[in-house]
Amino acid sequence: MLHPYNPMAKFYQTGTEPMTNDADQSSTFRYTSRSLSIQYGTGSMTGFLGYDTVGVGGISVPNQIFGLSQSEAAFMANMVADGILGLAFPSISSSGATPVFDNMMNQQLVSQDLFSVYLSSNKQDGSVVMFGEIDQSYYTGAITWVPLSSETYWQISMDSVTINGNTVACSGGCQAIVDTGTSLIVGPSSDINNINAWVGASTNQYGDATVNCNNIGNMPDVTFVINGHSFTISSSAYVSQSYYGCNTGFGNGGSDQLWILGDVFIRQYYAIFDRGSNQVGLAQAVLNLEKGKSVREILQEKGLLDDFLAKNPYNPYTKFQNFAQTGNEPMINYLDVAGITDPNQIFALSTSEPGSFLYYARFDGILGLAFPSIASGGATPVFDNMMSQGLVSQDLFAFYLTPNGETGSVVTFGGYDSSYFTGSINWVPLTSETYWQIKVDYMKINGQVVACAQGCPAIVDTGTSLIAGPSVPIGNIQRAIYPLINCQNMAAMPDFIIGISGVEYVLPASAYLLHLWILGDVFIREYYSIFDRANNRVGLAK
Repeated sequence: MLHPYNPMAKFYQTGTEPMTNDADQSSTFRYTSRSLSIQYGTGSMTGFLGYDTVGVGGISVPNQIFGLSQSEAAFMANMVADGILGLAFPSISSSGATPVFDNMMNQQLVSQDLFSVYLSSNKQDGSVVMFGEIDQSYYTGAITWVPLSSETYWQISMDSVTINGNTVACSGGCQAIVDTGTSLIVGPSSDINNINAWVGASTNQYGDATVNCNNIGNMPDVTFVINGHSFTISSSAYVSQSYYGCNTGFGNGGSDQLWILGDVFIRQYYAIFDRGSNQVGLAQAVLNLEKGKSVREILQEKGLLDDFLAKNPYNPYTKFQNFAQTGNEPMINYLDVAGITDPNQIFALSTSEPGSFLYYARFDGILGLAFPSIASGGATPVFDNMMSQGLVSQDLFAFYLTPNGETGSVVTFGGYDSSYFTGSINWVPLTSETYWQIKVDYMKINGQVVACAQGCPAIVDTGTSLIAGPSVPIGNIQRAIYPLINCQNMAAMPDFIIGISGVEYVLPASAYLLHLWILGDVFIREYYSIFDRANNRVGLAK
C-alpha cells in the first residue's frame, strides 16, 4: 500500500473515511500533527493523519492523506484486512481529509468517476472492487439507476419493504444508505422487529434474530422497493448458518431512522457508485464460477507429469485415510471407509486450503458427517449413501477419542461398541437436523451456573478441538476457572459440569486443562458419542 511497495490487504468501505497503514515501512511517509477520531457502528478509533503514496489495484495516488490508528474498535482486532479504505463523500471525511477516490478523480487516474463492487457469496475470496469501471460479467439484466438524496454517505430514497405483497416496513418511504462496511441490513427497531416476525424469527438471549435451520426453504422473500423497482432477497440469502444455529440478516438499528443496505443486500445486487452523476446503480449479481486448474494441468505446467504418472500408475480404487468430522460436508468417484465400499460417491478435491493446518495434517482429507441440508453444492454425504444403499446395519455411527491425542481413536459405522464405554447411554433429541445440534440446559462450576443459564443450542462436533461458545459465556467460564488453576494439583480444581436433557456430564480439570458452545474433542474424550440418524438423536455414555 505504501511506496516503496509494501503489500497490505485493504477493506473497502463505502461509508467511512479515511484509511490506515504502517508508516515505519515507508521512506516517503510524512507525519502531520493533526489528530483523528472516527466513530463506527460498533466502536471507534483514534490516531493521527499522514501523507504517502497509496497504491490501489494498480493505481498509484501520490501525496495521499490517510489515518494511522493508535487505538481501534474491538472488531478490528481479528480483521484479515490491514485497514479501512473509506469511499464516501468528502463532506463527512474525518478532519477534512481528501478521500482516495476524490484524488483519483482529481488527478484523472480513472476513466470514469465511479467505482463498482461485487461481493462473492464465498466470503473468503472472489469479491471485487473496480475503480473507474463497470464489469458486465458480474451482473445480469439491466442496471437500475437511483439518484442520491444526500451527498454524504451513498444515501438514496427507499419506497417500502414488502413480504408476500404486504408492506411490512418503510411505510410511506424512508432513507437508506448502500454500505459495504455493514454486514447486515439494518433499520429502525420497530421495522426490523416486524420483518423478523414476518419471516418467523425469534429473539434469543443474546438479542439475535434466530430461525429454524430446517425451515429456510419455506421462509418468504423480502422485497425492497427502491425508485419504483423491486429488489428481492430470498431466505437463502438473508439467513446465515453457523455452528450456533441460523440467524436472519436483519439488524436492529434502534431509534435511528436511517436504513443501511449492507453486505446481505450487496451480495445479491452488483452495486455501482457513480460520483459523476451522483447516483447508485444496482443490478442482479451473478454467481461467478471459475474453473480451477486440474492437478494434471498443474503438474504438466511444472514439467512433473511424466514422472508423477510413472510413480503413480492409474488406480481407480484408491483408499484414502480420512479425518471423520461430524460438522462438515462433503467429500468424488469411489470411496472405501473401514471396509465399506461406497460406489459413485461425490466428494471434493481441493486446489487451495485455509491456512497451514491441513498441510501438516496426518490425514488425506475430511469426511463430513453432518446432515445433507448443509452439504456443499447439494452433494449427498457419504453416510447418507451408506444408509440408502443398505451398507450399514444401523443408521448411526459412533466415536471413541483417546486421551492426550494418543493412537487408538475409533469411528464405528452402523453400530456402537460397548467395550468403549461404561454405564447406560443417555439419548438426547436433536433440535436441528443440520449439524448434530442439541439443547444444553446449563454449565456449572462449583455448583454455580456460569454459562447457558436459560438453556442454549450446542453441537457435538469431532472437528473442533475445544469446547467453543459465544465470547461472553466463555469469558465467564474462564474467569471462574482462572483463579483456581493449579497445574501441580489438578485434582483439587473444580469440575466443569454441562447439563444436557436432565443429565449432568462432568469434565474434571485433567480433561479441560489438557488443551486449553461446540462440544468438541475435550468433551467427546470423556463421553463416548453415538450419532443416530434413524432417530435423530445423540447418545452419550461415560
